[in-house]
Amino acid sequence: MIKSILSQIPSLLAAAALIGLVAVGHQHDWQMPQHSAISKRALPARANPSSKDHGPPGASAADGATRRQASLSSSAMLDSGEFALASNIELAQVMSRPMTEEITAPGIVGYDQTRVAQLTSRVSGTVWSVQKHVGQAVHKGEILAVIEALDVGRSKTDFLKAVVDYELKAKTLKRMHDASSAIPERKIREAEADARAARIVLYNAQQTLANLGLPVRLQEVAGLYDEELVRRVRFLGLPQSLIRSVDPTTTTANLIPLTAPFDGIITDREIVIGESVAPASGAHIVMADVNRMWVELDVRREDAAKLHRGQEVTFTVNGISQEIRGELSWISTEVDSRTHNVKARMTVDNPPAVEGDTRPEGQRLLRANMLGAATIQVHANPEAMVVPNLAVQQDGSSSVVFVKTAESGFQPRVVELGMSDGNYIEVLEGVSLGDTVATTGSHVLTAESLDTRLADSGRF
Repeated sequence: MIKSILSQIPSLLAAAALIGLVAVGHQHDWQMPQHSAISKRALPARANPSSKDHGPPGASAADGATRRQASLSSSAMLDSGEFALASNIELAQVMSRPMTEEITAPGIVGYDQTRVAQLTSRVSGTVWSVQKHVGQAVHKGEILAVIEALDVGRSKTDFLKAVVDYELKAKTLKRMHDASSAIPERKIREAEADARAARIVLYNAQQTLANLGLPVRLQEVAGLYDEELVRRVRFLGLPQSLIRSVDPTTTTANLIPLTAPFDGIITDREIVIGESVAPASGAHIVMADVNRMWVELDVRREDAAKLHRGQEVTFTVNGISQEIRGELSWISTEVDSRTHNVKARMTVDNPPAVEGDTRPEGQRLLRANMLGAATIQVHANPEAMVVPNLAVQQDGSSSVVFVKTAESGFQPRVVELGMSDGNYIEVLEGVSLGDTVATTGSHVLTAESLDTRLADSGRF
């Protein structure tokens, strides 16, 4: 019998627990007791969460933000200054100060590709002389090299023939007009046609020379005697200093100069005297204008959306203390397939390496392929409303600061944030200048606020 009674004890205890649970449920109208009843902490009275209006389906995000703000604002206030003191909560005021948002990117210096020229011979021939060498400064129009080409000689000869033929036919036509009464009209018309045809041939010969880089003005050669005309065309395009240094009776008329298209520095030379050259031979001279350079930037893809042309950029070269300032001049429309970053560019004036040295051959501070770091200013506000970064806490998807509303009370506020400089963060909406906010230790208030809302919702 005793063994039978003992076997019934677990069932009796379970029945007793169920009866106790029914009694408690009846006492609290079958609802969980409030957290305040468990923790014995006095909290302000709040509305029953089940009675909150969550709005109709499709309510606007603004309405949701308003309800979120109302929910937070009605959440727990700290009623004890001793709690704030014990939690080491520090305070700061919402204030106004200049703020700038910047992004950084590595960069590499290069030549301005709109000011780099790779010069080759326009005709097939042989290098007759080389006038400039790598590293030398040159001015626009200066001769870099001279090429000897048979096609040049033929073109000059064709031009001389065309000049002589046109002048002869033009003079003949003039004499016929002067004696028109004694000459048949048909003969005059034929002479006019011959003169026009000769003028066209002369024009074509002139254009051929111009295409070779040897422009000649007809008025400058009109009426010259044959010897002077030949001398003028023979050394067309060559400077007097070079002409005086050669024997005019033995020097070929096949010479054509290779000239500098702008001021710059010779950066590469792949031709030597006696070398055969042609437009597609690869023999060339490269020159660049180093007064202006490009800085190619490698911007993170997530930062690229903040870029636009004209933004101020500060570039610092590794090992050089002087900052180079410029503007963003180009932003790529594609992502680099290798780095998955976005290319951007700033165009900068290249200062002299020695201050005050304005000589064309003087050294410049920036050199191609130098590495450095750029700082791009993407936004600026001279009177931004800011709080310390430590004042901002995350509450779900919202950013929250705790504003001191009484001697020892704090009210959570949902805020809209702007830019940050690492120490301060811009607040676009949610607080006012002069408000006092919690900074260090504000995470304790976040936990307290969440604790209170959970208690109100009946989850404790």
